[in-house]
Amino acid sequence: MIFECYPSPSMDENAYVVLDEDTGDCLVVDPGEPDSPAVARAAALGRVKYILLSHGHFDHILGAAACKRKTGALLMIHAADAGMLSSPEASLCARFCGAGRQEPVSPDATLSGGEELPFGRGIVHVIHTPGHTPGSVCYRIGDRLMTGDTLFRGSVGRTDFEGGSMAQMRASLRKLTALPDDLLLLPGHGPQTTLAREKAENPYVADLTPLE
Repeated sequence: MIFECYPSPSMDENAYVVLDEDTGDCLVVDPGEPDSPAVARAAALGRVKYILLSHGHFDHILGAAACKRKTGALLMIHAADAGMLSSPEASLCARFCGAGRQEPVSPDATLSGGEELPFGRGIVHVIHTPGHTPGSVCYRIGDRLMTGDTLFRGSVGRTDFEGGSMAQMRASLRKLTALPDDLLLLPGHGPQTTLAREKAENPYVADLTPLE
């Protein structure tokens, strides 16, 4: 698998394109802006199977409609955040932040967590990790974990927005600590890291114990 990261210059958000070089299948995680290089890259590659959203905040979904239109891929988001794709409040927030208008779009399927999506010669494992938003998810693809705004290098996503919960965040982080330490984490903002590093150094994770 080839993982490409395309940081948004205006929103400081990481959009990802994942390519299975054996089959030519690709997917997009959190396309960000409508004119994001990630959207253009995916459209150029063709055979885009999924557009996977880690949660429904505007900086991650603003380009979802454009990406779907240009690639024809299946758009997926957790059911608890699906309403944000057509929320007037989210569109107003995007405009207030200078990111433009959010184009409403409907998902092709909603997720609940626990799904295993066939992709190329592998599987995308969907892990529900509420806390930043009720419908936040992480996507595990091979030895990579796309963490959205759940877990960053040295920090976690904010829980003081509407729908956020630190209690849920801690439960989600505890769930992630049960995964292999050598997973490479690809977050929605900032640099990549490893689960081992976050378990050792991230103050939000270091004091947690895995679920039995």
